Amino acid sequence: MRAIRQVLSWVLSLFLIAILLHWTVHPWPQPDPGQVIFYDLPGEHILFSILALKSGYEWFEPTGRVVFGVFELLAALMILIPPWRKSGAKLAVVIFGSLIALHLSPWLGIELQLPGNTGSDDGSVFYLTVAAITAAILLINLHPARLSR
Repeated sequence: MRAIRQVLSWVLSLFLIAILLHWTVHPWPQPDPGQVIFYDLPGEHILFSILALKSGYEWFEPTGRVVFGVFELLAALMILIPPWRKSGAKLAVVIFGSLIALHLSPWLGIELQLPGNTGSDDGSVFYLTVAAITAAILLINLHPARLSR
């Protein structure tokens, strides 16, 4: 049973690391503009630009975006190292929970409007966030405890 939990822990960890790195530093091939935290120029990131505009808090872009990105990278690093995996997953739950709260706030909404009035993302960022928080919660519960000596 421990081996199955170990394999599931790695699968969930790699999924979360891929999502966190995709959102912060490594865009998929031919990324949409405004989708990667450290890849976009100030004012270009869709989510944080909308938050800064609609909330009136200008610190969302770029200061809030950079701080958020640093926490995402920290969570990815912690999830990669097995002794810190549960702590990294808990940090990821906080990150994804705050993203879900922002999506459900009147400032953002579930569907993000793409730049240039080209439509919306049909909620894909929101649904990916829900999948990621689910994976992080599962990782917290499935990661095997340390063996006592």
